[in-house]
Amino acid sequence: MFQSYDFGRLFGVQVRVHGSVFLLLAVLVGVALLGQGAAAAVDTAALLVMVLGSVTLHELGHIGVARLFGNHTDGITLYPIGGVAQLTRPSRTAVEEVLVAAAGPAVNVVLAAFAALGLLLLGPALGALEGVLTTFLWVNVVLGLFNLTPAYPMDGGRILRGFLWSFVGNFKATWWAARAGQGFAAAFAALGLVANPMLVLIAAFVFFQASAELTRLRALRDAGYPVDAAPRPEVAAGKNQPRPWSAPPRWPGDPTGPFDLRAVAVHTVHTPWGSYQEVELSDGRRMRRPAPSW
Repeated sequence: MFQSYDFGRLFGVQVRVHGSVFLLLAVLVGVALLGQGAAAAVDTAALLVMVLGSVTLHELGHIGVARLFGNHTDGITLYPIGGVAQLTRPSRTAVEEVLVAAAGPAVNVVLAAFAALGLLLLGPALGALEGVLTTFLWVNVVLGLFNLTPAYPMDGGRILRGFLWSFVGNFKATWWAARAGQGFAAAFAALGLVANPMLVLIAAFVFFQASAELTRLRALRDAGYPVDAAPRPEVAAGKNQPRPWSAPPRWPGDPTGPFDLRAVAVHTVHTPWGSYQEVELSDGRRMRRPAPSW
């Protein structure tokens, strides 16, 4: 039951639906049927299908812009709390990060605008479809605005990361965006306890995803190997010699600051290395690791 099922391809993208979506659909439709009758059950099913359709188009917006940057996809998976577009690589620049993240909510804005235009031009002539179009309008308004919450890994959190990336680099920008995600997750959980239990599920997803990203950052920070064993890149004779640069201080709780004394930018003949840091651990060992400049 709790696996993903293929639902074909849309614009060349494989669409999958997680089994938990069908369980949620069955529960909600069953509750509506027992509590309010068949008509309410049909309305509930139609609403969920409308949400899933809007989420799918939202994810296709991400994928469409990512393709412009040469970033391809392994498909879309729909979950009860939203969709995930599996891109083949992370963004390489702050601009790419912001544009790809903003594309999803932008699709919802466009869909809501078309629905509003249809209601404005046709209105009562739509008959029973007027209620459906109104619901579709508000579904996309809510999806677009909610996804702009600056909580990583939501779209707003990725936009926040892209904005900060330009000022403090990707490493620290990701750390701050993930911390914001944890903070908003706590707020979602508190609100969900008094308003909508679905927010508690979203809070759990956001918190665990943000925490996983922080764990990944700490692993990158701590990655290193002894300086004596490290391969030294070839440096062009007499040119592009290593140039020291000052590293920012580390403050309490920040996993992005350097452990130690110096960071050295190394420019090689083929320039694949970028930069590295040499750090001294508490036991006196010196380690070399990639500098968090990406």
